[in-house]
Amino acid sequence: MVTTYTDFVPVITSGTTQNTYGTAVNLTLNDRAQFIIGMVVSGCDTIYTTAQGAGTLLQVSSNSLNKPTQTFLTGPWTTSGPATNGSGQGMIPDIIRLGWACGPNAVVTFAAARTQTVTTGASIMVSLIYSDGTPPSDFLTAFPDVLGANGGVSTFNGQLTVARTALPVIVVPKWARAVVGYRVTALKTGAITAGQSDQCIVDFQYSQAGVQPQIIPSNSIGATLGTPVGNGLYHDWIPFIPSYVPLTGTGDVNVTPYVTLMNAVSTGNGIAVSIIFR
Repeated sequence: MVTTYTDFVPVITSGTTQNTYGTAVNLTLNDRAQFIIGMVVSGCDTIYTTAQGAGTLLQVSSNSLNKPTQTFLTGPWTTSGPATNGSGQGMIPDIIRLGWACGPNAVVTFAAARTQTVTTGASIMVSLIYSDGTPPSDFLTAFPDVLGANGGVSTFNGQLTVARTALPVIVVPKWARAVVGYRVTALKTGAITAGQSDQCIVDFQYSQAGVQPQIIPSNSIGATLGTPVGNGLYHDWIPFIPSYVPLTGTGDVNVTPYVTLMNAVSTGNGIAVSIIFR
């Protein structure tokens, strides 16, 4: 039975000059890796500067897989900010499909640039989705959507610091055959402090033996320009991140989500997660 894995790339900071890449970072896949399915990208400005806007170029390459440098246009998509006050512009996770055969412990390299010159580089979160064999045809047909689910469980809590912190445990019932998707949201639930961005990752730890952590990035909320006046920022849709983790069916499986913020925030900040299964 094929299993998918989702590993997190250390946060990438883009370059600030147009089409100039920031420091590259490497991700080493686990010793079961056989096929790279896709990547999840979420990013934001950590400092919101008046009258600046840009998209992001994500550069991906792999010497160990003989993959030359390739560039994907992605977010955060930012537009020129107002002169005094404004809500931080956010990013819904972008799911980009790949189809690369690979092998155990392959190394994939990432770097990011902005499409226009900006004052401060964007903070880019990337997770790579890969598997220990060629995924079944129904999974590849559905990707980046998730396979049909027969159930789901959600949990949530507040989080202000960068300390890795457990959310309440999710119990997946013993009748479930596989976990097929995750949704992670970061939402401001109280007053917004000027100049603070909001991003997190959640690593899902399974009680079932042999299941490696699945590391999923949230949406991203950029830092505000001054204290916001008027309406806040809204995300009207955040996707489930597709996955396939087979379960033994011998008993309920406890899944503990651990949240890690990329930057501390001063006031109300809610992290909510959901697992769906079939």
